[in-house]
Amino acid sequence: MLEIVFKTLKLVPFFTKLPDEIILALAQKAVPVEFSKQTTIINEGDQTNSLYVILSGKVRIFSSYEDSKEITLLIEESGARLSK
Repeated sequence: MLEIVFKTLKLVPFFTKLPDEIILALAQKAVPVEFSKQTTIINEGDQTNSLYVILSGKVRIFSSYEDSKEITLLIEESGARLSK
């Protein structure tokens, strides 16, 4: 799993200029978490001190309105980072 995390972090634009040693240190501290389909990871307005990097799959970023309608803003895939 460490190798997958390391390789994915190297693809994230936010980390591309970092030396491999730093990316490896980040990969070693990473805590891989698997989410089921349709799971909400972060709600609009939530405060978090985490950075999520998508190793595989897709994440839909959306906004909800009072009438429960959802508007898809973006779909992120492997290598993308999510933070608040």
